[in-house]
Amino acid sequence: MKSLDVPSHDDEATLKDLSENRKLCSYPHLQHAMLTIQNQYSNYTSVRGDPWNVLPLALSDSLRKAIVGHYESPPKALRHLQKLRHESSPDVCPMCGSLGTGTLDHVLPKANYPELSIFTKNLVPACGCNSLRSVSFKGSSLGQRVLHPYYDTCMNQRLVRSAIKGDMAHPLITLHICCDQVPEIEAVKFHVKVVLERTNILVFLERQWASLLRNPQSRFHDRLGPENVDELAVKQMVERELAHQDERYETPNNWYSMFYSGILESDGVISWLTMHINEFINGEIQPE
Repeated sequence: MKSLDVPSHDDEATLKDLSENRKLCSYPHLQHAMLTIQNQYSNYTSVRGDPWNVLPLALSDSLRKAIVGHYESPPKALRHLQKLRHESSPDVCPMCGSLGTGTLDHVLPKANYPELSIFTKNLVPACGCNSLRSVSFKGSSLGQRVLHPYYDTCMNQRLVRSAIKGDMAHPLITLHICCDQVPEIEAVKFHVKVVLERTNILVFLERQWASLLRNPQSRFHDRLGPENVDELAVKQMVERELAHQDERYETPNNWYSMFYSGILESDGVISWLTMHINEFINGEIQPE
């Protein structure tokens, strides 16, 4: 999850170009509905993409299909979508925090809001979580909605971490929301449920933990020496690794950061990990 700058593209000019193109299947229907769609764009921007304040337009079936078709097979006027897809956030998914993108996610789904299919402020680079979320975008209670990387600046702070408990050799790893005081807390909870929990993040966290235990030396930028380490030293190593991942991916909500922040905040983990690392240093555990 990552906060992004709002796209500066002139969507109204693009809409006008499309509406005047007689070769497109949207002509002349888009021309007749252009003012209504422009007003929808303006409203979306003013309410910061909040689905509780954006009602879908009542468009004809032919126009709905035509606009969605323009997104799926973009004419020249929409060539900017390719840049948005691949260059806005190439290293981390702004929607779930995984390490990659490659698609565009309609924050408000095109199935529900076809008029927003080509609206850049509704399009966010994303990974496969895009299809996993499907058309889930708001809950049953006010405030429950997916987070919007262009408008929810809370995505700049740490929202989610791992929680590690039980037998540390084979722990139970879950997700823990760590931002109870943010005004968007209901949106955060909903986003974690319908976006993050549908990905393979728990498998990722489990594999990271297993890899750390197999060979602690390979997991930290600090090189372990021949001497035993204490809890303070291990805590500082994890803190430095966390800071490195936050900076590397320009968000504290990438999956590596969720992993390392969980190590720091989960009860007893630093103490157990210190013991494990010392067993490794003393040759009681062989690296794999």
